[in-house]
Amino acid sequence: MAADTFCDSLWHATAEPAPPLSPGGGDDTADVAIVGAGYLGLSTALHLAEHGARVVVTEAHEPGFGASGRNTGFVVPSFVASLGPDEVEAALGRARAARLCRLVGGAGERVFELVRKHRIACDATQAGWLQPAHSRARVDFLARRQSDWARHGKSLALLDREETHRLTGARSWHGALLDPSGGHVNPLGYARGLARAALAAGVTIRGGSRVTKLDRRGRGWTLTTSAGRITADRAVLATNALTGALAPELARSVVPLVVHQIATRPLDPENRRRLLPGNESLSDTRRDIFAVRWTPDGRLVTGGAAALAAGARGRLRRSLVARLRRLLPIAGPLAAEYAWSGVIALTRDRLPRVFEVDRGLYAAVGCNGRGLALSTALGGELAAFLASPDPGALPVPIARPAPIPGHLIARHLPSVLLPWARLRDRLESGAVREGPASD
Repeated sequence: MAADTFCDSLWHATAEPAPPLSPGGGDDTADVAIVGAGYLGLSTALHLAEHGARVVVTEAHEPGFGASGRNTGFVVPSFVASLGPDEVEAALGRARAARLCRLVGGAGERVFELVRKHRIACDATQAGWLQPAHSRARVDFLARRQSDWARHGKSLALLDREETHRLTGARSWHGALLDPSGGHVNPLGYARGLARAALAAGVTIRGGSRVTKLDRRGRGWTLTTSAGRITADRAVLATNALTGALAPELARSVVPLVVHQIATRPLDPENRRRLLPGNESLSDTRRDIFAVRWTPDGRLVTGGAAALAAGARGRLRRSLVARLRRLLPIAGPLAAEYAWSGVIALTRDRLPRVFEVDRGLYAAVGCNGRGLALSTALGGELAAFLASPDPGALPVPIARPAPIPGHLIARHLPSVLLPWARLRDRLESGAVREGPASD
């Protein structure tokens, strides 16, 4: 990850200031030590503290510095587009799938409940999440998804083409699913708010404290950091795509993918009135997902992955702006004012995983681009497990890390295959071009 893009984001410019943290000098003890102050680490810490545990979180930079503070801020209570309840049941079995579907389906509500409970200032907007179909065939796909989720008690609205046009302002799509429990937040503001809530609950967060070594000592763990040692009964690696050499087997169990985001200059009120007038977040069914949302000051935020040979940062900015132009009927000038990037973690089956890296050393990885809602919800489940260990209580089975064969090559495959995915998307959609508005 290019560290300098953290300060280049719109979120860094607009989020509430970070809370003051422990300077991290000297040694510390805890029931549970957590490495990483992103959504997963902070949610786990906050919920553990509510269970009465003594928790120390160590973070190499500041809360939300990784992907948690660099995403588009979508609250999406769903799996990736290729997965629904039926596919999850085939992978995990009926009982475990039912639990995971309940967790994922309710993850949006969980985020907004935390925001309300802890009064987190993050421009939280629970206006819904739209998943439009980029082709006619995908409308049938969404109808099946609606039916699958209904069996798990989750109610989604299936919209026809005209209803989709009314809610988006665009004719690029053939229909859509609407999940009213979704929405969007300032993602860095949300991470910083979780950190404040955890601190208020008694959690110690050591900022600027990088873990350099993990040692198992008897029944517990010692974490050597750049600012002292932490001794704990159990430890959690909440580092997702950025584990690196700290736990090589864990790092090789996911594929890191760099995702780029932009925020435009503020658009005029007429564009704001016509495009996504209900202020929903939107991410469609393309393989190369198109996602977009408004900010409170009238900017459009969008993002996406880059092909391996995509070139310089300026070219990526231009391509994301051009995509906005192609798929939305935007009137008037359009330019990116902010651009930044982050790294997400992909698992082989696109399902989240909980690993026991070693006895008493756990990790949860692989939200596959759905991290804000899923990591928040999964943190609560992981905390309940750590407070009263019962592997059957988790929504996903605990396993040993499973390094991906040929990881050095596999980590580049999403970027290498992206042009082919884009070609298939365009062929399926008929290469619809919205262009500037004419009305």
